[in-house]
Amino acid sequence: MNINITPLQESDTEALFQFEQRHRAYFRQFVPDRGEDYYDPATFVEQQQSLLAEQRDGTSYFYLIKTKIDEIAGRINLVDVNKAKRSAELGYRVGETYVGKGVASAALSHLLRDLPAEIDIIQAKTTPDNRGSQKVMERNGFRACGHTTEDGLTFVHYEWRR
Repeated sequence: MNINITPLQESDTEALFQFEQRHRAYFRQFVPDRGEDYYDPATFVEQQQSLLAEQRDGTSYFYLIKTKIDEIAGRINLVDVNKAKRSAELGYRVGETYVGKGVASAALSHLLRDLPAEIDIIQAKTTPDNRGSQKVMERNGFRACGHTTEDGLTFVHYEWRR
């Protein structure tokens, strides 16, 4: 599927809110729910303002995955940027209607191609049963590097190096 990634902007807030609401039940199958407050319109706007501030500060990078007709297909983010270690944590989610169409793989490929210069190491984690996410990372050069258990959930950890 032909997609691009664009940095999160304030003008994306309403469309992103609709995307998150539309795919909430689907996302909940793979990651803990964000809670009722997240889906309150006023709280969502505040949350987006906070993300945009992190982006301006260079502590996180937030992107929307968009189709050629400018529809949001997902999100891909680099958070917890550590400038001393030149590292960041990867997170992404693709809406249910776009799963299995190569959207996440293409978005991650775009992100790695245009990676901010100060990041050389990217870490990520997924649940052991989320083979789709594991394949996305493996196709893009990530390597499994361990397992942990956090709050009763097991995670497979991945790492990519420039």
